[in-house]
Amino acid sequence: MARNNALNFNRLSRYNYDFISLEEVIFLEYLIFHFVRKLEIPVQTSRVEQETGLKKHRQQRAIDSLTDKNFIQVEQVQNRRKIQINCEKVALSSQKIFIKDNKSILRFLGQLIVPTVKKEKSSTPISKPKKPAKSASGKPAITQNQINLFE
Repeated sequence: MARNNALNFNRLSRYNYDFISLEEVIFLEYLIFHFVRKLEIPVQTSRVEQETGLKKHRQQRAIDSLTDKNFIQVEQVQNRRKIQINCEKVALSSQKIFIKDNKSILRFLGQLIVPTVKKEKSSTPISKPKKPAKSASGKPAITQNQINLFE
């Protein structure tokens, strides 16, 4: 059964088709979708065809050209192909892949590279907000700036 893997048509219009073909773009978007969601990348051509609409020979052409550009690596493991995306290469070559960079494209490619910087604890403790003072009757005390209209 085919999943609903929607392509972002605004992002498709921003690709540099002098450098990368439409089949490569669709296959690359498909691989990025699976990588970001930490799904196993399917290698069955019939499944990829159902989900993307790319026929077997177009898939193979896209895989060959993406391998030549060093965006993916294909390995044979026990009579199956294993496709791995080279995340750093894809993310760092955004100037070649896209016509021009913008925030949404950088955010999209930023999902591929996980920052390894650990959060440091701040040296100044954060103070908790103070609770309002209560009067003798148990009601919250009114500050001098406030006027009590309901008494």
